[in-house]
Amino acid sequence: MPLSFVIARYFAYAFAAVATAWLASFMALSAAIDAGFVYEASWGPANAREVAEGLARDGVCGQQDVPTAYRYLILNKDGYVLMTDLEGTRLEDATEMARAALAADPGTVEIEGGGSGLTYAAFPLKGGGACALVSEYLPQWVSRDLAGLLPNPQNLMLVGAAAARHQRRLRRSSLADTDRLAESPVNTKESNS
Repeated sequence: MPLSFVIARYFAYAFAAVATAWLASFMALSAAIDAGFVYEASWGPANAREVAEGLARDGVCGQQDVPTAYRYLILNKDGYVLMTDLEGTRLEDATEMARAALAADPGTVEIEGGGSGLTYAAFPLKGGGACALVSEYLPQWVSRDLAGLLPNPQNLMLVGAAAARHQRRLRRSSLADTDRLAESPVNTKESNS
């Protein structure tokens, strides 16, 4: 068989293995979304207004009140940070929006796109102060415990696909080594005994 066919066959097998690993990982993520373990990527931005209105009405006592699809910032009535899980430019942008929300009418929710798949929602809280929610267009764990323990579900999916691909490569390499050993001549010392 010509070498070009052997190479082409190898690439076809490699492509099929990657496609199979990707499909299996995607199906696992879809099953987790359907089972209610994971918020789909669009859940945070799509529900920002409803979640903000509910939090504005009911108040926010801590991170347990904020769905895991959002990062949050809570300011007191004087504009000082009470609680947050944001940092860097996201914290700066959320602080600016939350401070503007301090002067807004109750029930007002200001939503802005922050670029790169980010959505900001800022609103005044019923007991005074303001809150800003930041959602990223990525799937998120529904459980706060899982969110603290595991990486983002999409990253986990990509790692799973890469691990499956690597496992197949190792298995193929091991089989090739076994075939070479089977075809090698028997050790002369053993054959003389």
